Amino acid sequence: MLFFKNIEGFAERRSSSPEVRRIVAQAINSLVPQRDQEYFFPDEMTKIRDISDWIVCASRSGSDWYADRMDDGLPRVFAARLGLEGVWRIAHSALEANGGSLLPPYREGDEEEVHTFADGYRAVRLATWEAVARDSGKLKASPSTEGVFVDGDLETGKLGLISVRDASNEPVLMLSVNRLAVCDVVAWNRKPPTRQMVKDHVMPLVEARGLAPMKVDSIPGTVLAADGMIYDLCELPDGVVINGDLHIMNKCPDLERLPDDMTVNGTLIIWQNNRLTEVPRNLRATEGLGITGCPNITVVRQGVSCPEFSSFAGCRNLKAFEGGCDFPKGVELPDNKELRSLFPMFERRGDDISAVVRPSTIPLPAAVKGLAGRIARTVAVAKDIASPGIVSRTRKGGSLLEALSDIADERDARLLSVQAEMDDELERRNAATAAVATPSTNKQGI
Repeated sequence: MLFFKNIEGFAERRSSSPEVRRIVAQAINSLVPQRDQEYFFPDEMTKIRDISDWIVCASRSGSDWYADRMDDGLPRVFAARLGLEGVWRIAHSALEANGGSLLPPYREGDEEEVHTFADGYRAVRLATWEAVARDSGKLKASPSTEGVFVDGDLETGKLGLISVRDASNEPVLMLSVNRLAVCDVVAWNRKPPTRQMVKDHVMPLVEARGLAPMKVDSIPGTVLAADGMIYDLCELPDGVVINGDLHIMNKCPDLERLPDDMTVNGTLIIWQNNRLTEVPRNLRATEGLGITGCPNITVVRQGVSCPEFSSFAGCRNLKAFEGGCDFPKGVELPDNKELRSLFPMFERRGDDISAVVRPSTIPLPAAVKGLAGRIARTVAVAKDIASPGIVSRTRKGGSLLEALSDIADERDARLLSVQAEMDDELERRNAATAAVATPSTNKQGI
């Protein structure tokens, strides 16, 4: 991975002191070889971060080497022509001496208390980048932000980074807030906070400060519905409507059911959930549906629909569909004998299969090619033998063989038409398989 060489922007997020920012930027420029590329290489970026943290901590602690300056204002250590590798070794030795991390010492004005909780926890707004580095270093996590910010927005509170501290004044989670919109919430090591943490230490802060989620699922374990209510994901009411993408992913292990008659005007993605046992009645996702890797789901209830390509891949115990389901652009399914018999017209997709599902067509007509299609076609023709149509034809004087031949020809014509339509659907779907892909992650950079 390459990191964009925005040295000034990088320095702005290491310190709130103009002097320290200048020294960080000046040091990087003196150490990194001048070249045409606009990016840092990964090994350079790691060393640059360590050196920058070393400079910031030294500025707070009043280290002698930091105070010993040359005429251009840089500490004299940078005059030794040690290069990036040499200076990094010095910084790294300081990092190792401090247990693997360099956290800026506290200074008056670093933070502002904004809320106290009933159990003795408190929330503070981090007012300097040194405070952000200290708390995110202890938490081993930093929340992502949404929106456009300029230098000074952290200090003025337009960009809010809020740290929730326990009774020992240690950070337990952090929130990022764009004005009054919550962008992200993270707990230790970038894990999502537990439901209890959200209930006790996120929602009271959100309500007290009049905040709202930036996106429908910005607060882990909750969802902002179209009615303006913020619901616990495990307690969604039947008929709930959500305007936006709902990416539950594997971040809500307590989720045991989704409500009936739920509508997501966007994409709905869930994976690796071990508690869901069914896809609820009349679930509709307008832009993509992906419920994958959920081993205990056994049935898709009636009326489930999505106009875009969908997936239940990896739901290995899924064996039944109820009527009225509608997946006009195809649905990816686990490969088992129950679904292969239910949808004999399928295509291989790695370890899975895919089929087009339409209302009142379960099972679909058999394909005219492939072993499964030939078997299903034979069964379908055999069923016609006892149908009123075949009896009528034989009573009109035709032989049973002629009647069967006529019916087979008619069925072949219908199946060829369906197969041609299926081929068109597959071409369109293959050109847009990203409809239910894992959401893209932001590229890391500086």
